[in-house]
Amino acid sequence: ADDERPHIVLAVVDDLGWSDVGYQGSGDLGGATPQLDALAAEGVAFEALYGAAECTPSRAMLLTGRHAVALGLQDSVIHGTEPRGLDLTVATLADKLGARGYGTSAVGKWHLGFHTPKYLPRRRGFDSFFGILTGGGDHFAHSTTESFSVRGNLTSSTTHGATGRNLWEDDGPLGADAFAGYDGVHTTALYAERALKIVDAKFSSKDPHFLYLAYQAVH
Repeated sequence: ADDERPHIVLAVVDDLGWSDVGYQGSGDLGGATPQLDALAAEGVAFEALYGAAECTPSRAMLLTGRHAVALGLQDSVIHGTEPRGLDLTVATLADKLGARGYGTSAVGKWHLGFHTPKYLPRRRGFDSFFGILTGGGDHFAHSTTESFSVRGNLTSSTTHGATGRNLWEDDGPLGADAFAGYDGVHTTALYAERALKIVDAKFSSKDPHFLYLAYQAVH
């Protein structure tokens, strides 16, 4: 990477409150956040912004730069078999960076549509994806009790995830053997480990890379 096209990591913490980090007073959680505090002290904290209190609209705005109202996603999150998602005519940050020569990876929680393959991360500008498609699930068992379907998915049956495994690699759910290696590992550790592997593999290259790391916690 170079000065004009640096490597980028965009990390999202799910449902974290304004004052739940140390440099904002630690809030009700009262937990220590030394790494985030250090980043805030050494960098720039943007404190005037439009955000959303729910998963889908906040992610949609972050990845498109458009208000959730303009995207039609302001009212609620995307559930189960809802036939909707992030507007397919709107470019994502991954689309824009890919056009500038960036490699792109998404790790963690998607929650921007999964009714058909065209809504999945690999159709929205990302070269690779590892994580969950829906709004949540068991942090250790990586399962969901919410029925959802990906119709016409190329690598799985038409319905996957109904009260079962909810962990995906690229365009399809993990098979039993691959899934077994992650059973019992908390999502934060799981996603961080995958992110570090991407950093090790991609960030030493002269070719720029964009990593979107969307944690499921603290949801």
